[in-house]
Amino acid sequence: MRASHLAALLHARKVGKDKWRAFCPAHGSRHHRTLQITQGRNAVLLRCWSMGCSPAAITASLGLEMKDLFDEAPPNRAQWLIAVEIANREQRRKEERRAIRLKALERAAVWEEASNRLGKLLASYPGSARIAALFHWALGQMRRSEQLAMDYGSPGSGFPPLDRKLTREDVGPEIAARIGL
Repeated sequence: MRASHLAALLHARKVGKDKWRAFCPAHGSRHHRTLQITQGRNAVLLRCWSMGCSPAAITASLGLEMKDLFDEAPPNRAQWLIAVEIANREQRRKEERRAIRLKALERAAVWEEASNRLGKLLASYPGSARIAALFHWALGQMRRSEQLAMDYGSPGSGFPPLDRKLTREDVGPEIAARIGL
């Protein structure tokens, strides 16, 4: 079976070359198209991004068998396990990169708030070399965090808003005392 045939069966929307999104029949999704259908080299690849439904559950809900997803005879168990392990490693790598991006963006937001407060404090005490040094240090930390986030790619949609308040643990006791936390 080809991915395009399965996509037509599920009334899927095309989202890229040999990629479609459909409602997952295994868990009965009707609000979001969470089932990704991709044409692989020798088989149709299925991934439910909402509930993590297995390809076996998805095919069973359609009255198909797993062997129907393959262009040729299905691979033996060893080949299957290797393919699953490779897919799992790739998914873990993506999740790790996303976690690094999120952490870097959170830190950038915290340092931006610290530099804003230090900037206000510096405006009140323009002659203070210590406040100026702390202000520039906080700006540098913010820029490094932003650069790290950019190095790991754009966060894209689906990231929570970064509206966390600055805490004493984020900046340390010295800066917290200076900026009134």
